This record gives sequence, structure tokens and C-alpha cells, in this order.
Amino acid sequence: MPNSGMRTTLRDQQIPLVEVDPAVKLTPQQTLVLEQLKRAEADGLHADEAGAWAHSIMESKWRHSPEERCLFCTKRGLQILHRLREHGLARYRAKSKVWQAIGHESDSTQPVRSAISEEEEFGY
Repeated sequence: MPNSGMRTTLRDQQIPLVEVDPAVKLTPQQTLVLEQLKRAEADGLHADEAGAWAHSIMESKWRHSPEERCLFCTKRGLQILHRLREHGLARYRAKSKVWQAIGHESDSTQPVRSAISEEEEFGY
């Protein structure tokens, strides 16, 4: 299901367990961010979005909703996303500047059109 652009609150959803290699130990924040990456599919997440999701389950006075951003969301998001990448669970798409779960990359099955001359294009 493609990401419709609307985000649901943590209270409105149940986060299913993410299936990963048993040898890989993920923190609750990493698990939540990975699940959100999978839900976002090809749209992916920006680092600040990942950090906001992580902050939504923190047990501290700095906890806030996933819709809000604080000064530390981007930094925390990058820390988690880099760790997920080290485990082979996420990747950064430089062209679209988003992070995606491995296996949820954008559809690249369409052939890339090579550069052709105007003569070939228009027949003159």
C-alpha cells in the first residue's frame, strides 16, 4: 500500500513485530523506525521523520508525537538509520534523499531511455 502522505499517530496503530535475522538485536526505537520505513515503502522517510518516530516512544521528558520535530530529531534519526544500514536493513536513496527499508526500493524495472539525437526522435 503506497504511502498516502498522511501519518497516523502511534496511539492509532499497533506496530507489528519486524522480521529480522535473530542474530540482529534491535532496540525498540530501531524496530519502530524499521517498521515505519516498511510502511512508507518506496516513498521512504527523511532522517527527521525517523527521529520523530524514535522520540515518540522515549521514556523521558523529551518525548513527543511523531508529527512534531525537535532540535534532535534529525540527529537521532540518522543514528538509527545508519545502524539499520549496518545491519543491511535500510538504505539511503541519494536521488530522492530518503531512507528506505531494503526490499522496498522504488520500482526501477522501467527501462531507462538513452539519449538519442533529434533526428532519431523526430525523424528529420
